[in-house]
Amino acid sequence: MTDRHSQGDGMSDRELAAFLRDPSGKTRPSGEKPQALQEAEDLWRSLDAVKDDPRILSMRSAARARLAANDGADEEDDSETEARSPRRTLAHWAPIAACLLLVFGLGSYIWVDRPGVTASQALQVLANGHEAPRAYRLADGSTVTLDAVSRVEVSLSNDARRLTLKQGRAFFDVAHDADRPFIVTSGDSSVTALGTRFMVSQRRDDPIVMLSQGKVRVADSVQTAELIPGEELSRDMSGSYIIAKSDPASVSEWTTGAVSFDAQPVSQVLEKLNPYLSRPLVLDDPADAQAQISGTFQLGNIRDIRIALEAMGIAVTQGQAPLAAQR
Repeated sequence: MTDRHSQGDGMSDRELAAFLRDPSGKTRPSGEKPQALQEAEDLWRSLDAVKDDPRILSMRSAARARLAANDGADEEDDSETEARSPRRTLAHWAPIAACLLLVFGLGSYIWVDRPGVTASQALQVLANGHEAPRAYRLADGSTVTLDAVSRVEVSLSNDARRLTLKQGRAFFDVAHDADRPFIVTSGDSSVTALGTRFMVSQRRDDPIVMLSQGKVRVADSVQTAELIPGEELSRDMSGSYIIAKSDPASVSEWTTGAVSFDAQPVSQVLEKLNPYLSRPLVLDDPADAQAQISGTFQLGNIRDIRIALEAMGIAVTQGQAPLAAQR
């Protein structure tokens, strides 16, 4: 990789040191990446699948042509260079920023445009990191709420609404549209719904599907099952579907950004809370793992979680970031 500092552009050593420093003024350990840097890297990796798309290539060519035109205009009149330097810098970046805005959208909402496809039909990638649950409103009026470390791909067309849960879990509040079935694929199973509210999960301790309202049909290549409110579906050791009763209110509890525990071991509580933290909480005393606690915790709120645990006599510290977050 070329050393950008030797070319006089990019970040200076002083700027890099400031970037690696956390808000308290302390320098981060060398193995720990700032959250902004990690999020930027994740977004750039998401673009690998569309880098050769004709529309993306066209936008890149247009941006380069615009930059070349600006450079030529600048060379014609060097006497005004200093006076218009800030404006020229913005002009250089404007076309590139426009391209990125088309691709990224806002936040973790990535729009992959395809030739001949309208915005409402474009592939959308919704993603959430080690954060409290996030809700996204789709073009059809449906809402998708993503849990921590979760990702869903969305494709809306004139005859169907197709979503794929790639990681984690998601809660779907489906807008009624009898002409366009709402289909969620997770692994080898698909969940089809018309105007309903349900959860789909790939987490090992969760049922595959939990239904709070309406009706859904779950199917894979060999079996089909239908759920009514208050039922959940999982698999047995042979892979066969199992339907059991569940509390409809518990299906979406986590989407509120809070979770409650009633006399549960501290080890299980931390297992539920840590996915929402960039660095997991670790017990100072392993003997506390089986102590039972009750309470309601705000997901992702490290300060309040620590205060609540310490009030119950449970001492914790933050450990290293998960390996997946350090890549």
